[in-house]
Amino acid sequence: MATRTTLALQDDLDGGRADLTARFSLDGSDYEIDLNIDHANAFRSHLAPFSPTPAPRSGGAPDQPARPRAASVPTR
Repeated sequence: MATRTTLALQDDLDGGRADLTARFSLDGSDYEIDLNIDHANAFRSHLAPFSPTPAPRSGGAPDQPARPRAASVPTR
């Protein structure tokens, strides 16, 4: 006999159907919250004022300004 397993996400705010899982970090702790599209858009818009533009992504190489090269000095 075949078995079918269905995973249904439930919106963590209102208990309805969720469309996605939003992952974020704060103060060194990672979080996940299941949200529908409207709640996800509201969540992102509420976070926007606290994010630098463009926000650096974690896990990658940090953006560093190029260091100026030292001028070459001729030697004898």
